[in-house]
Amino acid sequence: MASLTDGTQADLPLVSLQSLMDSLSITDGNAGGALADILLRASQAVTSYIGRPLLIADREETVRIRPGDIQLSLKMSVWPVTGITAVMRDGNPLPVPRDGWDYDVTCGLLYPSEGQFWVAGRYVLQYRAGWVAPDQTDGDGNAIPATVPADVGSAVLITARALYYGRDRDPLLKSESEQGVGSTSWATPDASSGGPFRAISARGFFLMGFQSDRRRRQIRHKGRMMTLSRVNGNPVPLVAYSAPPATAALEAGVSVMPFVAETLNDELVAASYGLPRNGDVLIDGSREYTLTDATAVYDGSEVCGWKLFAAGGT
Repeated sequence: MASLTDGTQADLPLVSLQSLMDSLSITDGNAGGALADILLRASQAVTSYIGRPLLIADREETVRIRPGDIQLSLKMSVWPVTGITAVMRDGNPLPVPRDGWDYDVTCGLLYPSEGQFWVAGRYVLQYRAGWVAPDQTDGDGNAIPATVPADVGSAVLITARALYYGRDRDPLLKSESEQGVGSTSWATPDASSGGPFRAISARGFFLMGFQSDRRRRQIRHKGRMMTLSRVNGNPVPLVAYSAPPATAALEAGVSVMPFVAETLNDELVAASYGLPRNGDVLIDGSREYTLTDATAVYDGSEVCGWKLFAAGGT
């Protein structure tokens, strides 16, 4: 799956100028101009480090699913999501579900309606997403409450203070002596220290585990109980997601795919099941399937789930 996001957002600092002045114990209002520039540079640095647009805006994103692939959800590249405007597939608008579009606000996952998968095609998602910056206003000039998380704001302030205190000095200068011919030494930064961005790493933007958490959200939101077992073995209950049996293998009335179930790895590890393999028995309600293949889903180097392919359904 490939995606491309487009949208225009305001170029605003992620914390207020007054917050920076308070953190620097500056009361001189004449310093505001220089500090505003530093604050904007710090906000841009944090945004670049996070690696996605942060401020609220109307966005349009193109997501392509290759022929033969299916997706449990479509991933929007900007979040939190405040609303879905339209969804189109191959240029055709999709009807809005009766209860509205089903999406995860906090991580930008858009689920298909009626328990289906997203199938191959070119999807265009129109939505509104992002945080509200301090002092941001709506189209009528009314103030909007800021929603930038505290840890992100802390990272901006730490970065801004570093820029402020280091504006007239070499940031790597460690010591300098004028006695005799003089000597100067420089510090070597520790790449593992994380610098000012350690304040936001705990949020899960950058640590391994986000993929696992996102997958758990998807499957526990849409999944149902199934069991997996070796032939004549004890069944292991697990939560898995699959489109309804009547429609999972059909597109336009033609069989195009086997029964596919997306599952976590948690239950299999807890039961010391080992790796799913060909011939294992997957039971979904009253239907029994035989595994024909299993593909591991990774979060970094760790297996966080499985895509199970099966045949049968008797």
